[in-house]
Amino acid sequence: MKIAKEVINKYAVHTKEYGDVIPVSKLEEMLADFQSKPYEQKLTEIDSAMKQLNEMIGNLGKEIND
Repeated sequence: MKIAKEVINKYAVHTKEYGDVIPVSKLEEMLADFQSKPYEQKLTEIDSAMKQLNEMIGNLGKEIND
């Protein structure tokens, strides 16, 4: 969630109709930035994101079971 909140805080634009949104151009910019990184750095970032996702899923499971 931390990464998502950081992205939203950095790139979000508020609209009356949809609330906070991230323009496609910013998403494309983020994707291009990621793709331009060296292979090892990409793997490190993906590994970190997967660990955070697994932790979030584990926490959700705990909350459901409580």
